[in-house]
Amino acid sequence: MSTTTMGKHQEDHFHYKSWLVIVGLTVIALRTNAQTRLSLDQALALARENNQWNKIAYQEQLVSIADYNDSRNAILPQITMGAFYQRFSKVTLFSDGLWDSRSITRIPGPNSAGTSVEASMNLYTGGRQKTQIQEQKQRSDLAALNLLEQESSISLQVCVQYFELVNSIEQQKLVGEQLARAETRLNNIRVLYKNTRVTRNDVLRSEVVLANVQLLAEKVMNDRRIIANRLKLLLNKKDEEDIVPTDSARIALPITMPPSADQYGSAGSSFLVRKAMIAEEISQTRLTLVRSNYRPTLALFGAYNLSYPNNLFFPPVDQAYSVGFVGLRVQYQLSSLYHNKYKESAATVRIQIAKQAEQNVADNVTDQITALYIKYQESLTRIAVAKRTIEQTEDNYRIVSTRYYNQLALLIDLLDADNLFQESKYSLVRAQVDALNYYHQLRFAQGTL
Repeated sequence: MSTTTMGKHQEDHFHYKSWLVIVGLTVIALRTNAQTRLSLDQALALARENNQWNKIAYQEQLVSIADYNDSRNAILPQITMGAFYQRFSKVTLFSDGLWDSRSITRIPGPNSAGTSVEASMNLYTGGRQKTQIQEQKQRSDLAALNLLEQESSISLQVCVQYFELVNSIEQQKLVGEQLARAETRLNNIRVLYKNTRVTRNDVLRSEVVLANVQLLAEKVMNDRRIIANRLKLLLNKKDEEDIVPTDSARIALPITMPPSADQYGSAGSSFLVRKAMIAEEISQTRLTLVRSNYRPTLALFGAYNLSYPNNLFFPPVDQAYSVGFVGLRVQYQLSSLYHNKYKESAATVRIQIAKQAEQNVADNVTDQITALYIKYQESLTRIAVAKRTIEQTEDNYRIVSTRYYNQLALLIDLLDADNLFQESKYSLVRAQVDALNYYHQLRFAQGTL
């Protein structure tokens, strides 16, 4: 096979692969135009409503509310109602040991029945019931905060995946532009080679570059599918529809951190700090609950009975009777004087631990917020620099391209200029996505997402 024929075959092969990549990009574009289009706000709303982890956190909140209502019901009276019926056999009487026996009927009769209603109510428990209700209320508040944190965490993940999807779509566009430049460059170099103005090495190098861009285009397409599937998982979408984000990566706006009047500054509204504060409150409540064991209890109780036969007299009378009573019961656990000693000490230490943990959490969150704010400002600077770099690298690519085709520059200079131009556009998109990610991470750390 001649060199010309081989060159023609390779040229057709590269044209075919380029055509496949372009068709793939086009098919994806056509498919996505007919599928689900979502703004960031719409995606966040779907996640809050449909995400499975959010639903679990909501169910846990319902459980905590039920526990709180149950603790409140404990102050209501305890009422018990019962009834019985029994029939006695004959009574066997023994005399002279077990040798002489006789049977008689139970007096006044073999039947016995009755019904009763009993009630009791705590009048004073040393503050135990009130403290138990307070603890359950705090745990219910903690469950509500856990739900908000879970929803905020899922929202953050949705934001990250949403803008990563935006990033992959932008990369597809940039790779498509790079692929078009590489294909045009290869065709021009082949023309120059036929006119013996460049060497065979330039043709081979251009073909390798085109093949690498084609592989990159395939990689970007696969990355987009992976990211889209992750986003669909967060939204709990089981269908096969592609998701097309309608918000651009260019919506990052500068933000500032105004001073806060909270004792922990900007970290005061953080989920972690607020949970640590509730944990400390629960520790305080537990200490109060332990100390309530030192106090007496006072209860009101009563009952009403309807029974047969009348056993209030002797011998029993063959008649039904009813009787009721009310009373007060006072109790004091003397054992609490020595049983509660170490319980109280342990509860006191737990309060100190909770306070230290709260301060440590606040310090860590403050450091995290400061770091995220610095990285956010840095990404905004990178955006401004990347915009200027794109203009510079585009001019440089145009100049080097002209010099190369005029045989005043080497192919490696042209490829380097193309890579710099492409990298500058990548850097802009990456900086915009990073700025948005840092922005939403900052809001999550502050508890405002």
